[in-house]
Amino acid sequence: VARQAGEVMKKVKESGKLDAKDKYVGPSSDQGTLTDPVTIADVESQRLIEHSLLTAFPGITVIGEEGKLEPGGEIYAPKLDLLGDEKFPSMYASIPASDITVWVDPLDGTKSFIMGNLEVVTCLIGISVRGTATAGVIYYPWRDKLVWGVVGHGIGGDLASLSTLEPRGRRSSVCWFAELEKLKKYAYAALKTPVGSITGTGSAGNMIMKVRLGLCMLMRIASVPPHGPTNDAR
Repeated sequence: VARQAGEVMKKVKESGKLDAKDKYVGPSSDQGTLTDPVTIADVESQRLIEHSLLTAFPGITVIGEEGKLEPGGEIYAPKLDLLGDEKFPSMYASIPASDITVWVDPLDGTKSFIMGNLEVVTCLIGISVRGTATAGVIYYPWRDKLVWGVVGHGIGGDLASLSTLEPRGRRSSVCWFAELEKLKKYAYAALKTPVGSITGTGSAGNMIMKVRLGLCMLMRIASVPPHGPTNDAR
């Protein structure tokens, strides 16, 4: 279903009609100034994920970043046999639907999506059971690469091929639209060692994958702490 949501994103991007606006401010003539942007691609990809999963698995709870959405448009029937050869722990054999919550960030990296930096855009789907994080999916629509993980089982998907997409240079910390030079000072102070370059990337999912692949030594989300270096670089 993450792949299908990726197709929704691509169609919207190709159309050029993003309908971008700030979640808390509204439309802006300068899309580069949007602080917390949302586009029609965010909404429609979540709508597909949310109602496809609710149709396939009645009784689960789906919580999406764009709020609760009414059904509409395409409903995709998820393929339930994609991991048929995997041997999952027995504790996952029978879980009541009411115990399952699916968390959806349908288009992670909306600002990058708007500005055309599509390689870092991801679709994130997480699963919790009785409030405990249990499984998740990270999908790169424009790379067509997907990685999944299950607690107690491991990681699968396109992890190996993702590791070949970027050279392994000196490790860096990754920040998310922060003030890069100021952050470097705090990162050095917190880690007490040079961390190489500090780069910006527009997707939390992409940052997680960079750390997992060993391309970066840490990730730091948000802006520089006003109170100086503590344990904020993590």
